[in-house]
Amino acid sequence: MRWFRRILSIVLVGALFYGALRFSSENAQLVAIDYVAGQTAEIALWQALALAAGAGALLSALPLGFLWTRSRLLAWQYRRAMGRQQSEIHQLRNLPLAPAESAAPKGALDVADPPISRGALDSGT
Repeated sequence: MRWFRRILSIVLVGALFYGALRFSSENAQLVAIDYVAGQTAEIALWQALALAAGAGALLSALPLGFLWTRSRLLAWQYRRAMGRQQSEIHQLRNLPLAPAESAAPKGALDVADPPISRGALDSGT
């Protein structure tokens, strides 16, 4: 399978190279590109098309690169926050359990205390 992939990749690279050579030989006419501010020297048509394609790829890659960088930074921040939360969970799981006496706040009613009757509250005793 590895040899098949290598042969296939060599064939694809060769086909692209052949296509580029054929494209450049069929589009060798000289053209001058007119801009608003002036005109370029005459260059081959295939060079003008390659430059236009390269400029378009660059202009589309800039915003995509910005979005990719932003998403990578956001993912890094999320991973960092998740790591902090996991370490906090690990610390909380490893805390020793407090004894039952010190767990209740001072002044809290004990379960063993008898309930207070309504009449005792009204009389103030």
